[in-house]
Amino acid sequence: MLLAVTGCALLAAGLAPAAGRAAIHEFIASVLPGFRPFLGLTPLEAHTVGNHVAVSWRGAAVALDGRPVNWSGINVYELDDTGLIREARAYFNSAVFRAQLAG
Repeated sequence: MLLAVTGCALLAAGLAPAAGRAAIHEFIASVLPGFRPFLGLTPLEAHTVGNHVAVSWRGAAVALDGRPVNWSGINVYELDDTGLIREARAYFNSAVFRAQLAG
């Protein structure tokens, strides 16, 4: 999903909020160099209630040393009146994620 609202915020559990398009871009760009390749996030299910959408997903990548890294989580999006994302919250077990990177 494209975060297309200038005032949007990305909130990931355990991390400082990233507010605005530039900060969100910087956050994503800081994570991707740790993988070769980053295989992506695959949405599994989405549920909508009013202006909120919850999406469960699975992520996959290959660490720089060649080990696979797999994780899953749920993102919750709050939409504005035009259907654009006002806020995104990401929930996943960062300890499992970090343990896979550490080996």
